[in-house]
Amino acid sequence: MALLAGVAAAQDVGPSWLDEAIQRLEEDAVPLAVRDVELHLFAGELLLWDSNIHLRERDERSDSILVTVGRARMSYAERNFDVEGDLQVNYNRYLCEDRFSGHEERFFGRGRFQEAPAAGELAVIFRRESDPFTDPEVADRIERVVGNAYPRVTARLSDVLGVEAEANLQVVRFQEEAFRSLDNQGIRAGLGLLWSATSWLELLAQGGCQNIVYEESPSPPNARGGYARLGGRGDLTETLSLDFRAGVARLESGELPGSSRGAELVTADVDLHLRYEASERLAFLGDYVRRFGFSSGVSPFQVTDRFVGRAEFDLFKEVVLRGRLQYDRVHGVLGERRIFWGVSGEGEWRVEDCLILTAGLAFRRGAAGPGAAGDFRDIQLSAGAALVF
Repeated sequence: MALLAGVAAAQDVGPSWLDEAIQRLEEDAVPLAVRDVELHLFAGELLLWDSNIHLRERDERSDSILVTVGRARMSYAERNFDVEGDLQVNYNRYLCEDRFSGHEERFFGRGRFQEAPAAGELAVIFRRESDPFTDPEVADRIERVVGNAYPRVTARLSDVLGVEAEANLQVVRFQEEAFRSLDNQGIRAGLGLLWSATSWLELLAQGGCQNIVYEESPSPPNARGGYARLGGRGDLTETLSLDFRAGVARLESGELPGSSRGAELVTADVDLHLRYEASERLAFLGDYVRRFGFSSGVSPFQVTDRFVGRAEFDLFKEVVLRGRLQYDRVHGVLGERRIFWGVSGEGEWRVEDCLILTAGLAFRRGAAGPGAAGDFRDIQLSAGAALVF
């Protein structure tokens, strides 16, 4: 279990932690495997140097940061039921800019039940953090709480046909007073028809609705719409797994301030998840998502494109190398434009069964078009040690 994966990115450990959580959402372990309670504890200390702690184009400030990280993971499974949880807490102490020191929390939990011909699950992801690289809708380093619930129910009608209902319920609360008017909640829910075309490929057609509701006033107008997609998922070969869904989505908002008309947009809606095991020692993972998201500016909603590519190489039995590439493109329906991209690498050396040393390097860049914030360059260097129990 790679409990330290991504932690060498240090001050902003959220992107790598979220990678792991989303990957577990995509797992399809059928039937469930019986296992006793497993508990893994982790405690680590990292020293990070960050060239641009506020992610600003001007008035850049560098600082060294001590990051104390604690993490606990638990899992348990019966024949037709399993549950797992993952809690991570970190405290970032800025050595020069102490007033910016603070803590972050992240939690992933999931319960699943299977009893032929039906299966159901509920997963939750909770995050309290400030890094814009976890939510492309957010243009700046803004402290916020984001909660997501993912219910899903599948029923088999026959050996080859089935139906599946799923949803993503999201709540976003900004902790800074200047952004409280952007507090929002949303739901994206859909119903799909499944067809087992072969023993290794399942095709699906799905459609659904999406709503974004803002809680405070003044705020952008609420938005609602729907989507329709076709796709497939399965293990194409022993080393290649694919989950692909693509279609079209439409969203429209209420009346814009100073206008009797709302904003409307029709665009592509895509989910692509790929895993390729090139060898026993080398694996690649790729994720691309395009969909509507909430606003952190004047637009009532935004279109986000996110690509994340990861690679993991077992150099030796005790040494693992990891690389990560992220690219986000965001455009608001009223014309705002910006991109985020970053590349990082880290090495992990398991000195003993319970002791791990890490070192990492990351470069991140933000660029914004007219009317949008988000220009910056950022370099991070980190090194640390961890105990795993």
